[in-house]
Amino acid sequence: MFISLLFSGIIGGTLYKLNPNYPIYATIIATIINTILLSLLVPLDYKKEQREFRNTTKYHLTNFEKYWVGHYVFLRGIILGLFTGFLPFYFFTDLHISTQYFVLILASYTLMGNISSKFFVNKNRYFSSVLLFPSLLLFLTNNIICICLGMVLLGLSSGITRPQTIKMLKESNSKLSIVLKIAEVYYACFNIIFLMLGGLLYLNFNFEGVICMSLIALAIYCIFSFIILKGEKK
Repeated sequence: MFISLLFSGIIGGTLYKLNPNYPIYATIIATIINTILLSLLVPLDYKKEQREFRNTTKYHLTNFEKYWVGHYVFLRGIILGLFTGFLPFYFFTDLHISTQYFVLILASYTLMGNISSKFFVNKNRYFSSVLLFPSLLLFLTNNIICICLGMVLLGLSSGITRPQTIKMLKESNSKLSIVLKIAEVYYACFNIIFLMLGGLLYLNFNFEGVICMSLIALAIYCIFSFIILKGEKK
């Protein structure tokens, strides 16, 4: 995923230099091709999908599963909300970074994400949030070197989150497909709220408002984790 994101960023940046509309056209073409390939290679079994949906709605998460669902939802929600929703806008319109540097800075995220997803998955469960906290603070500096370092830390944090969640759920013999579907539903809700609220904060308090919101969300995640882990030990 990270490698494909890297190449799509480079191609998109090159196309944007030629014409700002070209990346949009390329995305439409890629979406059509993707839809055709999925319909040919992954036929849907509607009865199976309905059974899995019923199982998902009835499933009760254990404290262990609640922790990792929260880990997935909060950390991915903050990271991808920033990466897809606010950082590109901030770099391009507020800092007026050139297209070439813009692509390079975003590429550092994808490269670090790819590295951490392969080599750092066995790190402590808190490793991802520990990396995310200084990353958010570095984005407040308005210094391009610090911001680049922040992107590196953000990529490292992002790359660990999903594979580590899957690994831990697999090792605990959880019903992985059901728990991940629950996590994705909560993640989608969190992401929508994060982007809408972040957009309002950006309009009224600039990018700093979005970062403060992200720090508050990270603090809520830490409190949530403490409560869940405390209940898990009982």
